[in-house]
Amino acid sequence: MYPVYENINVYALLGYASTEYDKVVNDADGFSWGVGAEYTFMDKISFFVDYTNLNYDDNKYNDDYIDTYNFGLNYKF
Repeated sequence: MYPVYENINVYALLGYASTEYDKVVNDADGFSWGVGAEYTFMDKISFFVDYTNLNYDDNKYNDDYIDTYNFGLNYKF
């Protein structure tokens, strides 16, 4: 995480992800990346929003990717 303002952080995501994909028989897995932001509005509670992309090129049907848009609340204890 990188602080932008007192209560706002931005972050990047890199890693490996796996998911089930209804369109094909196989599960999808591969390199994933994303970006996001977090806003802390109370001492221990923050709101986040991020975008994640899962690329999986070993799919025998086509070279596909999956985009996800996520949001939620974090509670730090």
